[in-house]
Formats: sequence, structure tokens, C-alpha cells
Amino acid sequence: MNYLPLLLIPAAVLLTYGRTLAFEFVDWDDNINVYQNPLLTSPSWDGFFRIWSQPYGELYIPLVYTSYLFEIIAAGMTPAIMHLSNLLAHCASGLCVYFILRRIAPSTAAALIGALVFCVHPLQAEPVSWITGRKDLLGGLFSLLALLLFSYALDSRNKMDYAAASLMYLLALLSKPSSVVVPLMAGALALYRQTPWKRMTLILLPWVGLAGIWTVISMIAQTAGLRQDTPFILPIWQRPLVAADSLVYYAGKMIWPSGLSPITPRNIHSVAASPWIWVKLLGVLAVVLVLAKQRGLPALCGALFALPLLPVLGLTPYFFQYFSTVADRYCYLSLSGYALAIGCVIAMALRMRPQWNKHIVVVSGLIVALYAGAGFLQSGCWHDSIALWRRQIAVDPNSSHAHHNLASNLALRGDVAQARAEYEKTLDIDPYYERAYQNLIRLAQIHGQPDEAAKAANRAMALKPDSLEANMTLGMANLVLERYADAAAAFRGAVSGAPEDAEAYNGLGEALMGMDDLKSAESAFLKAIRIMPRHPPAHTNLGILLFRQGKTDEAVEHLRLALELNPADQQASRQLEMIGKMRNGQLRPQNISHP
Repeated sequence: MNYLPLLLIPAAVLLTYGRTLAFEFVDWDDNINVYQNPLLTSPSWDGFFRIWSQPYGELYIPLVYTSYLFEIIAAGMTPAIMHLSNLLAHCASGLCVYFILRRIAPSTAAALIGALVFCVHPLQAEPVSWITGRKDLLGGLFSLLALLLFSYALDSRNKMDYAAASLMYLLALLSKPSSVVVPLMAGALALYRQTPWKRMTLILLPWVGLAGIWTVISMIAQTAGLRQDTPFILPIWQRPLVAADSLVYYAGKMIWPSGLSPITPRNIHSVAASPWIWVKLLGVLAVVLVLAKQRGLPALCGALFALPLLPVLGLTPYFFQYFSTVADRYCYLSLSGYALAIGCVIAMALRMRPQWNKHIVVVSGLIVALYAGAGFLQSGCWHDSIALWRRQIAVDPNSSHAHHNLASNLALRGDVAQARAEYEKTLDIDPYYERAYQNLIRLAQIHGQPDEAAKAANRAMALKPDSLEANMTLGMANLVLERYADAAAAFRGAVSGAPEDAEAYNGLGEALMGMDDLKSAESAFLKAIRIMPRHPPAHTNLGILLFRQGKTDEAVEHLRLALELNPADQQASRQLEMIGKMRNGQLRPQNISHP
């Protein structure tokens, strides 16, 4: 056995993506999936059972969340450990690709070059460098293991090989729902190996049945919130056009991976309306017909490239289409087809021109090195949230989402002027970006700039109360302008649309407290705390309200908890200081002006 690939593949992964061990969490879904995920932040058996018994975030991927859970139990909420797991999974996938290619490509060198391209390609920077990319890595790894063991089972007819392949397929489904395409990939491999139809049908039928069950589970989980009037849902006849455009895009980026970013600027409606869309569709259909007629290695390469992309081509709607029709991470498994194509081209060149072997190997090495260099640079975009959103803006200056997220991270870092400038850019691009108004108001309030807060609040009054975010924004704006009745009405609208939103109840409590309806305000704050027990503003507001009612001991309890949760809470700090002075006789109750 040649052990060189077993050393070169992990080395290539570490050289290209090893620096991710020093990367942080990013606010592009890492918050939702990992460090603010209630199933993970306080590990418990109840959280473990919920991971396995129900979808989270409209995805049923229990194996992924279980891997996070074990890491948190072992080492706490540590990004380095999670990045290390991503690297190890990617190394294992690269080795699987090598062994699959070695069973197809007649040359060890060709299989190794193909596997190295799979490992270091810049399109892999997103799933490898992004902690939330774990689902793509585990789904890809177990899919590749299933295909590798399936290829062994085709030759050996060993039931244990088939059972192991089936187990890997189940683990792939538990990691990423789009792994339902693995039976199609296995079928393409079986056809290439000229497996009799009867035998192929018998061994793939259980996988197809499992894929059908998982498809139903995934559709229920992912489309529960989709309505027919959702803006990114296209008529059925337009969806194949978007699918063809996506295939052409992915093929181009595999060959020339430039301009990669977390949100590729491809709006679904502009793509469907492009004058070139029909040309792309006809071109894709022509290539499919040629490959299907010819069969052989080109057909297998095309199948391994296209089949993993089927669930995310836009033939069925999914939520990420709100942002873009394509994403780098969707290519993870699909790159195995590109790796096979590279390997086959190299094998053919080595066979046809044996006298040029050294030159061919050198050129191949340079190609791998170029991809690795680009992958190394691309991974740097995922170092932290600020780097991520600056990269997005560099690729798409009109991304309101990127400007807003960059502003929020700059505000957390204390760069108030730059944060305000980025919020303003957000609103220049999208005057109806409700959360930007909210954050401008908060930024001004935190830094003691009431005039700026009022200015942002007045601008926000042009919004229509037609969504949760709009109601929240209008509620905040009216609070700043001391229009408490209007604020209460807006927050009630938010509560009716999101009855489990702690922020909405906290805002409603503030508005009711401004109207001196203290009993209803207390009820609203308590509701916010029941929904989110560790919600600092609700504890602060409830403490202030209890103090106004003369319940000083209870007030102190909530104010101290608010400060424990958020040591920078100046309002809670000032209130506790006031209560301390009153208890020490330095301040008389009748001289206190209650906030």
C-alpha cells in the first residue's frame, strides 16, 4: 500500500485551512446554531433528547448538534475545538475521495491530484472555516464513506460491506437532509461498473425508501413557514431555469473560483428574468443528453458533480433563496465529481504522453498549489464577524445585510462613529431595514445621545406596522419620543405576531410603565422573563418598577441579576447605587426621582 497519500492529504488540509484553529465564532448562524442555541448552552439530557426528537432551526440534523454538544461538555464553548473537528472531518473526506478515485482512475498519481484538489479548493473554505458548516462536512463525509463502502460491496457481494455502507448513509441523512441524493450517486457508480439492473435495483431499493422517508421529514421541517406568497417562491415553470443557471455557476466557480463570499449576489427574480437564462437551460440539457448517451467516465464525473446539487438548485423552494440562489457550501460533495474529472484528465495525459510524465505531474502540482493559495486566502474571510462582512461588502457593496451586520459588530467593539456610518449605509440601500433603525436608536441611547436617538426614531415613523420587525421598530421609536400609548399599540402588534418574543414583551412593559399602568407592566416584564430567564433589560425594568412600588428587596434581587448578566448595564447600576444611598440615609425617598 502507498502511504504517501495518507500523509499528503492531511498535510494539504492543514497547510490550507489549519489557521482556522485560531478563528472565532461568527454571527452568520453560529449564534443560532451554537453559542446561543438553548439546546447547547446549558448541556442537559433534556436538550439531548430534544436534539434527537425534533427539528431545530427547521432542520433535522441531530448528529451535527450532538457533535457540538459533546465538544461543549468536553471543553466548553471553545471555537478552536470545533474548528479542529471541522478540519479532521475534512481530512477524512479527502481520504475517502482518494480511495474512491483510486478505484476508478487507473493511476495513483491521478487519484491523489484529484483528492488534493477536493481538499484545498477555495469553495471548501466556507464549510471548513465556518463552524456552522459542520453539517456540510459530516453530511459529505458520511456520504463519501457510504459510496466507498458501496463500491466495495459491488465487488465483494459481502453483506457486511453493504450493511456498513447503509449505516454510513443513515449517518449522512442524520447530518444533512440533502444526503437523500446518495442513492442516485450510488446508482451512477453502479451503472459505470456495469452492474446488472436487477441486482442494482435490489441493493438500492432500501436506500431509496429511506431517502423518501427523509424527504418527507425534511419538507415538513423546512417548508412549515413557507407560504405561496413568499417573495422568493417562483412559479414551477421558472424553477428549471434557475436550476440551470445554478449548475452553470457552480461549474464555472469550480474551474475559476473568484469573487466568493458568504452571500453570493444572485437574486432569484433577476436570475429568472435574465435574457441568457434560456441559453443556459438549453446548454445544460445538451450536456446532459451527450453524457447520458456516451456513458463511461465523463458521465460518471457529470453525475457526481450534478446529483449532490439537486436539492439546492431551486427546483423546490428553501429559505436561503431569500439571500441567494447559490452558496459555496452546497458544492462540498459535488466537488468529488470535479476531483474525479481532474484525476481522469491527468490519468489520460499520463497514459497518452508517458514521456511527459514529470511535466504533467509538475503542472498538476502547480494547479493544486494555486487552488490551495486561493483557499488559504478565502478562509481568512471567516476569521471573525468583522472580516466576514467586510469581505461580503467587497464582493457586493449593495448588500444591506452585510452593512448592517458589520455595523452591529463595530458597535460591540466600541467603534460608534463607524458603526453609525454603516447603519446609515444600510438605510441608504434599504430605507425599510427595520432592525437598522432599532440599532441606531439603541446605539444613541447607550452612549447618551438623546438627540440622535430621537432623530432615528422620527425617521423610523415612516415604516408601516406590517411585520414583527416593523412593530418592534415603531414601538422603540415611540418610546424614545415618549408616545407611550402608540408604543404600547406597536408592541402589542409585535406580541400578537410573536407570542414567544421576550423583546416584544419587554418593550410592551416599558410602554405600559410610561403610561403608569404598573400592574400590566409588571405582568409584561414577568412574561418576558418566563420566555427568556436570562434577559438583562427585562430584569432591569422589573427592578425599577418594583422599586417604584416600594418593593425594594425584590427590586434589588432583579437589578443584581441584570448586572450579573450584563455588567455594562448602567441603568441597573445607577438604580442599585440610588437604593444603596437611600438605605444608608444619604438619600431620602421623597427626594428620589424615579426613572
